[in-house]
Amino acid sequence: MFTFLLSLLTVTKVISNDATEWHVVKGKVKIPQNPRPPTMRVVLNDGSSVDHTTLTRVDGSFSLDNVPAGIYTLEVLSTRYHFGKYKIEVNKAGRIRTVLYPYVGSERVSSKHPLKIVPQGGRGYFEARPVVGIGYFLQNPMMLMMLFSVGMMYLMPKMMPTDPEELKKLQEEQAEMMKSAGGGGLAKMMGLAKDDDDDE
Repeated sequence: MFTFLLSLLTVTKVISNDATEWHVVKGKVKIPQNPRPPTMRVVLNDGSSVDHTTLTRVDGSFSLDNVPAGIYTLEVLSTRYHFGKYKIEVNKAGRIRTVLYPYVGSERVSSKHPLKIVPQGGRGYFEARPVVGIGYFLQNPMMLMMLFSVGMMYLMPKMMPTDPEELKKLQEEQAEMMKSAGGGGLAKMMGLAKDDDDDE
């Protein structure tokens, strides 16, 4: 019986000592222009496989109880917002020191406990749908080529001479060019070559 009482007192003392070393990490998540932020998960980890987790309340506040002394990393998990990571040091006396790392590789920013956590930015998973307008069509090269062709079809008749004599002269020049390109010029070249052979 005495042995049982002694063991019971020892266990009670150990539990009492452990209880005095447990602390509470508190904070509040604030979303700009949103007094009632969505529920988010807060994770406190010391590098082991055991996490201290909790959910934010309606006003964004949270509390992590029964945290022993040590060094931890605190994260706020959200699908809509990006939050920085907090490095938290809890000593045996109950003093809590916190440091914020907004992004990976960024300079640390001093912070105070209880934590006041604000998002560093929003998360974007989808590309914004382009707005269909005149500028959207003008960015298409095929559309630009079509507009250029239509413009030339409209401007070319205005650039042509309107005097009948000049128009007739232009038509004759075009006919001469077509004749040369269609074989007249080649036949003439062959004839010249043949004349040169005859001269020899």
